[in-house]
Amino acid sequence: MENAEFVLDVPVVRTFVAEAQAAIASTRAPAEACDAIRPAFAALLADPDWLPAGYRAPAPESGMGGGIGQWLLYRSGDASLCLFSLVVPPDAETPIHDHLAWGLVGLYQGAQEEEIYARRNGTLELVERRGVERGDFYVLIPPDDDIHRVRTTSAETSVSIHLLTNDTGCVWRHSFDVESGEARPFRSGYVNVACADPTVEIRTAMPEDFESVYELLCARSAAAFGSSELQRENLALEWQLANTDRVVATKSGEVVGYAELSGAHDLVLAARDDEVNDALLNAVERRARERGFDTLVAMVVPEDVPLHALVSRAGFAQHSEVLCTPELAAHAPAGTPLAPAGMITVAGLHDPVEVMFVGTAADRTRKIS
Repeated sequence: MENAEFVLDVPVVRTFVAEAQAAIASTRAPAEACDAIRPAFAALLADPDWLPAGYRAPAPESGMGGGIGQWLLYRSGDASLCLFSLVVPPDAETPIHDHLAWGLVGLYQGAQEEEIYARRNGTLELVERRGVERGDFYVLIPPDDDIHRVRTTSAETSVSIHLLTNDTGCVWRHSFDVESGEARPFRSGYVNVACADPTVEIRTAMPEDFESVYELLCARSAAAFGSSELQRENLALEWQLANTDRVVATKSGEVVGYAELSGAHDLVLAARDDEVNDALLNAVERRARERGFDTLVAMVVPEDVPLHALVSRAGFAQHSEVLCTPELAAHAPAGTPLAPAGMITVAGLHDPVEVMFVGTAADRTRKIS
């Protein structure tokens, strides 16, 4: 809990946070962690005495409007976990919004109606409408059920408790227009704690990030090789594949970097700025450790200057060199692993890789301690 911020510093909050962190540390997937936290979260919602009246109060000047107040109770020093209360006056409703983090949400006071939405074919579709009573809680694991809106249906103000794996009030996420489905950058803020403006924020890639990621990957290819042959349709198909983690880096809500980590330990990264690259690599390494990986593998060419500089700076060791086109096969050194029809195979990778550039690529690896 180094540098942790207990805004509401009471034993109940400290005990719950410790139990939640222990559950997260001892499990390997968000669903497992949420299941492990359930008993402690249910007990927190059932205890009527730990949350002071000030943290149940509306906030006329809040970022959500309608007097809705988001009160920070706790956040970790690395912004990977937060606990807060959300106060919604009678008849008020939140914007349609996402969270970009997994965790648990439960009702501590009053009654609410929740509407759950999904983005489908560029539009916003209402998937479910349900009532929420005191003591009820539910799991959020993006991208499923991460977009919602809540309104208070009771005569008294409703208060919900959120345990989420980011600094929710201070990260840039999205609000959505119910008619057009358009996503807009959105930061709710906290009533009681100001948000600093971190230079780079890292979060899970969401469907609404697709176009920004496509543009980043095309720009990376064009800068390195003079043109890009990446097809939007092919990238869309790749995004449907399981067992791949995808994250984006944002500045003030704008996507400025992208990274992915496959089940074969392969790293893909696209950003022009060293600070963004470093932040993305740190996030991918953290996820690789969670998945039990002991190495990261990156295919790098000198022409891709930002990535080449990153792997050199980060201590990746060259594992092998591969020749990337059949036209160059006649000049390949003895032992260079070439496959027919423009495909290459690299020791340590499970599948052949189709290459869209000309030149020699180095397969670089990094041990994860």
